[in-house]
Amino acid sequence: HQYRVEIRLKASALDANGYLIDLDDLERFIDSCVAFYSGMLLNDLPDFNGVNPSIERFAKRFHTRFLQEIGPHLFQAVEIRIWETDVAWASYQERFP
Repeated sequence: HQYRVEIRLKASALDANGYLIDLDDLERFIDSCVAFYSGMLLNDLPDFNGVNPSIERFAKRFHTRFLQEIGPHLFQAVEIRIWETDVAWASYQERFP
């Protein structure tokens, strides 16, 4: 599949620079994920060893990686939505206090 990834962020305030997130940081994260997953079969990756490589699990894995690399910052919620086709998608979202 050629997936399309949508990252949705929610916050009630902006940082000192007036950003929700620095777009350079977001672009670096997306580029690293594309480089890692590009041309790979999800079934062949350790994260999906022994489990169904569903789009839902892929969205959760992408979400986990986002929090590891970017962090929760000022976000109230982080949602990763992965599109498998123009009409088929799944998302994983976490809300923060």
